[in-house]
Amino acid sequence: MEIQEFIEKFSEQFFDTDPTLFKPETEFRQFEEWSSMTGLCILTMIKDEYGFFMNPKDFKACTTVRDVFEAVLSHC
Repeated sequence: MEIQEFIEKFSEQFFDTDPTLFKPETEFRQFEEWSSMTGLCILTMIKDEYGFFMNPKDFKACTTVRDVFEAVLSHC
């Protein structure tokens, strides 16, 4: 799995945020669009795309897109 592919899928969960703003170091919770519903969409995307159910507690500990990517990568 490549991080650029992951970022693309991750950014698709934010409907009103410019996808070019997403980088590995992006602190995604800083976007105005961020909500708990967005978080659920991201968790669902991870489960559907990568077959990994990420514990919401582990997801909450992630700060950047890279943090989420590395958590998924470590379980796939």
